[in-house]
Amino acid sequence: MKKISQVYQLSWSDHQKRPRKLFNILEKAKINLIEPIAVKTHFGEPGNNNALRGEIIKPAIDWLVNQKRKSFLTDTNTLYTGQRSGTKNHLETAHNHGFADLGLPVIIAEEDDFEFRLSELDNQYQSLPIHLGKELREAGSIFCLSHVKGHPMFGFGGALKNLGMGAATPGGKKILHASTIGKIDHNRCLVCGLCTENCPTEAIKKEGDKIIIDYEKCIGCGECVAVCPQKVIEVNKEDLVTCQEKTAIYAYALVKNKPSLYLNYLININAVCDCFSSTSPKLMDDLGVLISDDPVAIDQASLDWINQKAGKNLFLKINEVDYQPILDMGEKIGLGSKKYQIIKT
Repeated sequence: MKKISQVYQLSWSDHQKRPRKLFNILEKAKINLIEPIAVKTHFGEPGNNNALRGEIIKPAIDWLVNQKRKSFLTDTNTLYTGQRSGTKNHLETAHNHGFADLGLPVIIAEEDDFEFRLSELDNQYQSLPIHLGKELREAGSIFCLSHVKGHPMFGFGGALKNLGMGAATPGGKKILHASTIGKIDHNRCLVCGLCTENCPTEAIKKEGDKIIIDYEKCIGCGECVAVCPQKVIEVNKEDLVTCQEKTAIYAYALVKNKPSLYLNYLININAVCDCFSSTSPKLMDDLGVLISDDPVAIDQASLDWINQKAGKNLFLKINEVDYQPILDMGEKIGLGSKKYQIIKT
């Protein structure tokens, strides 16, 4: 019989009125976090106001600070060029978004030469090279704070993506994205140029009356897929599944044998990821916060809560990407369970 995980639910209005309730839930859900505690979050791309900000996660960080245990806020640098691709700019972005005001040091988990594999897996990913940010890899435990939103390549982003893709070094991200290369249907392309304007590596150019992708430069980030108004840039569905499954493997590699605790923020719910440098419209009212020690359960519960409120499979309808592969792989390798019990507070 599969484990049924506990997921605590706190409405956003209740959280704002009574932030102490989060303290109480964290005490109930608390596991023995081991120092140093890495608070894995996302510092937000400049221009995207949907992403988490320091003031939003402050109640959760206050709970940790009050314990007076060695902890730090962290993320890894991005693969694409931008305000979070280098440590100096990334730290500046974190500071500008209020993360340096929370009483914990902000450390960008750096890339080093350390590589390992999960030979204990009994699937095709046992030889997958794993490259995780040094400080995240060496942390004693993980406190993962994630913003739930849509994503053009994953269908949605929550705790599993924050753990797996988010903890990967730029070299690791390249391994994860290796299969997600977009192909253009030139028969339907209107050559509007939005993809060229939004490509972070300048891999897409207009040549004559055609849009051309330089696959030597392409990093498989999916921004062209997301911005194309005609939906003529597509990634093979099997390749999307592979990327999701590999990301679940990276998440498992980060937290295996480590105590971990998860908060999912279901606010500013929109169709695209927080790496976009623009603010997309909210798809619904803010719902609240979920807390669990199971990253698979908390993501499944997040999706179920959103779909229940929307009255439809919201992200699947918008992004047309099946998001179950990352959850299925997470459950298969023992990262967590899709079965859960909601505990309302």
